[in-house]
Amino acid sequence: MWNTHISKLFHALCLKGTTVTFFKMSSSRSLSNVLIYKGEGAKEENVEQLFKQISRYVSPNKYNIKTISPKETKQGAWRSSTALYVIGGGYDLGFITALGDEGTIKIRDYVRTGGRYLGICAGAYFACDRIEFDKGGPQQVCGDRILKFFPGVCVGPVHGPYNYNIKVSARAVPLQFTDPHWNPKQSISLKGYFNGGGMFLPQDLFNKCSITRDPESYDQDLSDDVDDKIRQEIKDRHVLGVNAETGNKQVKNLNDQQTGTIKDILCHFSEVKGKPLAAITCKVGEGLAVLSAVHLEMDSPSLNKQDKFLQPIITQLSPYDGEQERCFGSLLHHAGLDILSS
Repeated sequence: MWNTHISKLFHALCLKGTTVTFFKMSSSRSLSNVLIYKGEGAKEENVEQLFKQISRYVSPNKYNIKTISPKETKQGAWRSSTALYVIGGGYDLGFITALGDEGTIKIRDYVRTGGRYLGICAGAYFACDRIEFDKGGPQQVCGDRILKFFPGVCVGPVHGPYNYNIKVSARAVPLQFTDPHWNPKQSISLKGYFNGGGMFLPQDLFNKCSITRDPESYDQDLSDDVDDKIRQEIKDRHVLGVNAETGNKQVKNLNDQQTGTIKDILCHFSEVKGKPLAAITCKVGEGLAVLSAVHLEMDSPSLNKQDKFLQPIITQLSPYDGEQERCFGSLLHHAGLDILSS
């Protein structure tokens, strides 16, 4: 019956002198794309791990997982076929340079019109109204951001100092994760892989709080094969926190451009002063952004066992691999993906 209708329509158009062009639909057209940003600012190992981990959670018959370049992002053709746009760890100044206003606004408008965004670590900083990274320190990066999915300031690194080149700054940090969609609703205690992420301070809290900084103990090897600079970094370890009672009360208003609103609080830094937010979801127009300061895509088997700075972290993370898996699945579920049942 369908073929008969097509045949009649074809002959009718031909009689009217209309040129008829047939398009061959590619096999991937029926799939919803999950796009992982790959370009300046994105660390290759983080891109690869996101690709690997997301592939474990979703059906290849439903989602086409692939990387996207800054150039492709700027062109914008991806938006109509994309279920989720992902930016992982690295450095957000690289994203700004590579994407520029054009690419960043493409992402922003995609989310505002119903799209989904997952930002982890640097990808989460990039998605906030403003960031303050190592404020007053040698690596200071402070400023407003264009996406503005989170209505506040991302302050970090929560555990410092940060090292861009080696894993001396990595931690296994205590977390408390709660998913309102879990039935029954429950909270999970775990340790998650952390390296440079920030804490999400809603604007009203940021306006009235002070940021604390306390020395942090270390369990890293300080043997002779650790050079003096790295040894000093380890000795200078510190942790930021929040004191809501001793702020300077200097009110900073949100930027004039529209920001998102917090929808769900998923995770706290459970042993950081003030227990600040570590993972959240934000309603952005008709879309949603899921932001995590912690690398919940990283489980202990994914870390390099030959790296002396990661060895103690692997030992600490290993007992929580099951919890990590469940929590990362939660992030993907909140980001709108259909997750395979375990």
